[in-house]
Amino acid sequence: MIHGVELGRLGCRGAQLGPEGPVLLSEALSPTLAAALAGAPGPGPIVIAVPGTLEDAHRRQVRAEAEALGHTVLRVVSAPLAAALACAPPGKAGHFVVFDLGEDAFDFRVVAVDDAGVIEVRGAVAEGAVGGVAMDRAVARLLLAELGLRSEQATMQALTAAAGVARAALAHHFSVPIDCTLPSGRHIEVRLNRHRFAHCVQPLLDRLARLCHDALEEAGLRTDEIDEVILVGDGARAPWVRMFVGELFQRVPVPTPPGAPALGAALLAERLWAGAPPALLDGLCMTLGLEADDGYIEWLLRRGAPFPASATRQCEGEVALKVYQGERTKADECRLVGTYHLDAGEGAQVTFLVDADGLIEVQARRRGDGQPVPVRVEPP
Repeated sequence: MIHGVELGRLGCRGAQLGPEGPVLLSEALSPTLAAALAGAPGPGPIVIAVPGTLEDAHRRQVRAEAEALGHTVLRVVSAPLAAALACAPPGKAGHFVVFDLGEDAFDFRVVAVDDAGVIEVRGAVAEGAVGGVAMDRAVARLLLAELGLRSEQATMQALTAAAGVARAALAHHFSVPIDCTLPSGRHIEVRLNRHRFAHCVQPLLDRLARLCHDALEEAGLRTDEIDEVILVGDGARAPWVRMFVGELFQRVPVPTPPGAPALGAALLAERLWAGAPPALLDGLCMTLGLEADDGYIEWLLRRGAPFPASATRQCEGEVALKVYQGERTKADECRLVGTYHLDAGEGAQVTFLVDADGLIEVQARRRGDGQPVPVRVEPP
């Protein structure tokens, strides 16, 4: 049986390929891969859809977990692209965007779909701290100011949690209560409506708009050249997000159902297992770089580069190469992927490779005879 799995920050969903196409094994999120595939008849070929911002170490971990369960992992893909594969109109070529807003990250892809249905990334951007939780914190800061509360960590956590409950309720109601007891014992009860919430999170939405325009510029496209807008993630299904995206692209966005990445992963698994060319050609959603001696980043592979991809550098002596992901110029403002230790001796060529699964490998060979040089990986 051919499987697809969607791995999210809050759990997993499993899908399998049946006679009528891919079907979800469970509508609800499962805590582990094993639980998500509990309804499957047994191990088989599998494609795993993961958040585009998922760290390299976690990608490796989920692949190893699936293999430990007896599955043959054909590919690890980004969830937005898997959802696009499941939901893109059949037989329709053109340019699409995938807007994936989760709880703690944002992932946006500009893709081209050809007549054969192959999806290729033309522009990509991803950023943490702009998802649903960031919106909850914005509401919490508003409440702190309005209620004259001190900005203490425990108080902020309580208000953020209450704001999260209210945000979920606002998807179904115009106005909802925020009712919580603070660690100090003080009880607060206020109301929050959609207009007030939208005003509160407008700076975050403005940030999302700038990121979308960056990816479109990278792809050489304007908003009026986009044929379809696909929404992925629970955050993207909220009414204010749908309205924001509709105004940004001047068209009605298409929300994907829960589990769309798992269904797309199952479709891709079927294609790969049959020996057909992959239907997804992914690209980096964050730039890959090295920390230089002055603490700044030396770019290796820029955001949007299609992978597999590689870059090389020359090294001498014992070195510790710190690899980062992110768009900032300073290393301490980017995400550390890992530190790669090697003894290059009198000289070695070091290759930084991003494979078809988006996993990062570092290899080294001596300059003179081409012999491999051992590389020790120190995780972040």
